[in-house]
Amino acid sequence: VSGKSYGYVGSYINELKALIELAEAKSVSNVLKSVLEPRRDLPGQFVDRPMRAGVPVNPSQRRTVDELKFALEKIQGPPGTGKSTTIFHIITARIPPGARVLVTCSRNVAVESIAQKLEHCSPYGLVVFGNASRIGETARSYLLDTKCERQPAVESTAKFSRRMHNAG
Repeated sequence: VSGKSYGYVGSYINELKALIELAEAKSVSNVLKSVLEPRRDLPGQFVDRPMRAGVPVNPSQRRTVDELKFALEKIQGPPGTGKSTTIFHIITARIPPGARVLVTCSRNVAVESIAQKLEHCSPYGLVVFGNASRIGETARSYLLDTKCERQPAVESTAKFSRRMHNAG
């Protein structure tokens, strides 16, 4: 399969091509297998740690966190029902230490809410991708570009580049 970008359709074709390549890989995680075969429930790898006291949890959220089973699960509900809080508790209480987590949100308000909750857990490991003009202040501080700009080596390289540019 080869793909060229033709707007939205091209983007879809490229995503499909990437999924096909991943499906043909020798080693595929249960999460990826769940994406590739959505009708097949594959077990997740979870641990049991106490939930953090600083972020309140209601009985429904606790039940959702406690009853996780599969490698790929979806948290869905109307605004204000506690999805970000539930995701926070899943990450801090059920995901094995050192594991990588990908959280996707369709609304920028949700990105900000998740960033605010997670920034106290692992500020160095949190990376946000999105449009800087559309996300909140907390999430903006974890954009990849923002994190790079704060690195001393990046700043010194940028200064050197500006000096070279100005010198011609």
